[in-house]
Amino acid sequence: MIDQALFSPEQMVGSVSPSADVVIVDEDKKNASWPFTYSIDVILGDQVQLTGYGLDVSLGGTMVVNSTSGKPVYGRGELNVTTGTFLIYGRPLDISRGRIFFNGGSVDNPLLDIRAEKSFAAREAGQKPITVGIAVSGFVHDYRVELFSSPAMEDSDIVSYLILDRPLGAGEGSSGIVASALERAGLGGGNRLLDQLTGILPDAQLYVSSGDGGDDRSVVILKQLTDNLSISYDFNLFTNDGLFNVSYNFGSGFSVQTSNSFETNLAELVYSFER
Repeated sequence: MIDQALFSPEQMVGSVSPSADVVIVDEDKKNASWPFTYSIDVILGDQVQLTGYGLDVSLGGTMVVNSTSGKPVYGRGELNVTTGTFLIYGRPLDISRGRIFFNGGSVDNPLLDIRAEKSFAAREAGQKPITVGIAVSGFVHDYRVELFSSPAMEDSDIVSYLILDRPLGAGEGSSGIVASALERAGLGGGNRLLDQLTGILPDAQLYVSSGDGGDDRSVVILKQLTDNLSISYDFNLFTNDGLFNVSYNFGSGFSVQTSNSFETNLAELVYSFER
């Protein structure tokens, strides 16, 4: 039994994982597993905490960890978040449900079922209280992140509630919500790029985009400067990474697209056609 423990993983900033098509030649696979056979019953006590990556939670539950010589470590059981918060843009969300399932597979790929939310009292008489938050589900190696609300609302309003504690007002400049997000992420203040964006994108489109990855959900502001030229700023909701994009359409199916951040600079020539 583990009566008391504090897990505080070191955060990796700026690391880049190899792409799926990378093949490591002569990789030593002999150390992929321990050369031991064991079975350990793990019981978490009342003072087991996990902090890091925006989490500050207390854990409980039981699981069995097994290993057979020459094979990966696997586990069976369930861990629960008894109390805790998840920090996003410097704003804490209460974790209303936090379960981690080990179903006999590898211990580094459990099944997640986590909801973190924030509630607001009714703004006017006769209205219902409002709840907004994020839900994480799926296996660790292929998880999904979704925004939710009650009552139902647009993703942009959910993001606005998470950042500004209110919905995005009619006619409100879209750069304001991104500016607030950057400020809470510690990227505001003297950020020259932010100052330029708030000046040149007062009437830009605002939307929330979803990519293929679990943490690939971003607030995007897009401005069509001319018929052929557009610029956008993509701010990831969960990694706090920003990406400035420029796209120019030459016509006849040809266009050039550039993407710039603090760590990468990319440019590509694109040809598209309709079949």
